[in-house]
Amino acid sequence: MVYLFSTDFTSRVASQAGALEALGYLAVLGIVNTALALVLFFKLLKMTSAVVASSVTYIIPIVALAFGFFDGEQFFALHFAGMALIILGVYIVNRK
Repeated sequence: MVYLFSTDFTSRVASQAGALEALGYLAVLGIVNTALALVLFFKLLKMTSAVVASSVTYIIPIVALAFGFFDGEQFFALHFAGMALIILGVYIVNRK
């Protein structure tokens, strides 16, 4: 917060058309998505063990790559190798 108010952030938000609206949308997305993620995480924690619930966070990069795919980004062999390592790691941690 100190960084935001020690730069020209406030003057840019005040002078740029649509900046305040965009900032509001950003706040809504951050608050709503964080709240939804926390509710779902605690429900998952209640249904399963802590190990399974914490392993779900390793899937986030795979979901991010899926969003990138739908957005038209390019993928390389290392992306797929990383996904395979993530899935293998989650499998190893969760096997009984």
